[in-house]
Amino acid sequence: MTIAGEEAMAFIRTVKVKTSSGKIEEYVRIVESYRDKGRQKQRVIAHLGNIESLKNDAKKIVNGLLRVAGEKSLTFASDGRLLRAKEYGVRFAAEALWNELGFDRLVKKRLRQSKADLDYSRWIRMMVVNKLSDPESKLGIFRWLNRVWWPGHGFQEKVCSESIDLEEQLELSRIEVMKLYRAMN
Repeated sequence: MTIAGEEAMAFIRTVKVKTSSGKIEEYVRIVESYRDKGRQKQRVIAHLGNIESLKNDAKKIVNGLLRVAGEKSLTFASDGRLLRAKEYGVRFAAEALWNELGFDRLVKKRLRQSKADLDYSRWIRMMVVNKLSDPESKLGIFRWLNRVWWPGHGFQEKVCSESIDLEEQLELSRIEVMKLYRAMN
């Protein structure tokens, strides 16, 4: 924020107020710090209310502010739910070794010589990583991909989705597995 050419900064402050009954209540405010004629000053931008009532709404307020700002909402650890975690470590290490040993260049050179029409090198690398981490059959690689972070895997997204029924997933797998068999040739 800028006020008359001066840079201002907003922050959260709690204030304890003694009520008429003698009870101490704590309130939350958004306060702005700014400079006026070389002196540091503060002013209240917004009164957010009693801290006890805000405790129930804090997550909603934060996510509301994020939504208004066009940002993605947060999932809080206290919600006790894990949205989804995918394995990445074995893939990272195997791909680093794959590139260090020059397999990437070798496979791409061979594919150029054979005039391959698809980027089979990613599926060859995927099969190798799978054998190192959690060996599966060619069809089983799609189950494995549900647990591994592998963006741009080159298959139809639905084939690696748990949201479709088993029959549809099996049918898609039979079509997509041909890419792996062709890569092996």
